[in-house]
Amino acid sequence: MLEGEVELTVAGQEPIRFSPGDSWFVEQGTEVAWKVLTPRFVKHYLAKVESHKQG
Repeated sequence: MLEGEVELTVAGQEPIRFSPGDSWFVEQGTEVAWKVLTPRFVKHYLAKVESHKQG
């Protein structure tokens, strides 16, 4: 996370607050609710995608 604050809630769990310098990991398909707590919120993310090549 680069700027601002956000609160993430994974289904069935308590919310967790994140601010600049924090990072988190979420498995594909996980239900997550986002609550942006500041007027400006900047993040950078990376997605790992499996490739299924035929051949």
